[in-house]
Amino acid sequence: FYATDFFLDDAAHRAVILGQSYGAQGGQVVNVIVDVSDPAKPVIVQRLSHDGYALEARRVGARVHRVSRFDVPLPAWFYDNEDALQPQREAWLEASNRDNQAEMDRIKAAVGAEIRSRLQAAGAATLLPTLRTGANSAPLSCAAVARPELPEAPGLVVIDSFNTDGGARAASAAVNSSWLVYGSADNLYLAQPSFGWRFVAEQSEETALYRFALSN
Repeated sequence: FYATDFFLDDAAHRAVILGQSYGAQGGQVVNVIVDVSDPAKPVIVQRLSHDGYALEARRVGARVHRVSRFDVPLPAWFYDNEDALQPQREAWLEASNRDNQAEMDRIKAAVGAEIRSRLQAAGAATLLPTLRTGANSAPLSCAAVARPELPEAPGLVVIDSFNTDGGARAASAAVNSSWLVYGSADNLYLAQPSFGWRFVAEQSEETALYRFALSN
């Protein structure tokens, strides 16, 4: 774990240390709450973290909003050339070479159904970041994830909000590749240039804006 920035709540004599850690399982965004009422003896009172890579942070009053990136870990079979899906991939390419759109659509539907079946069997927790509060942990809820109607990369922007004492934590996410952040007193805005979307050669240059209402 290494610190990248901090917020100081003078009135409450607390410091929120913002940091990042890396390990064999990937990155973790880390927030350490420190009681500095005695400057000579600072005491860690809470540690909040979640899977991902830190982007930006904003503080509004006694509330901290941490924005990070989480890349969805695709299952090993997604890349396995020996998997049962590989013949379907090859058949789709052959149909594409013959310009057989009906066959391409049929294969795409069959592959999509198989992938959904496998993911449902594995469970959503395998594709979502884990939130940790001290020694307790739980995956981000599916209900907290928004999916805009926009071509996107297979990743999430996660907003982790909490008070400077570590309490009243709330996390939400959206499927996108945003990395530009602006915060006001009531909202957090994310900007996603088309450069960060899934690559399409003929894609037009656009910028998508997302607005998240901030809790008080």
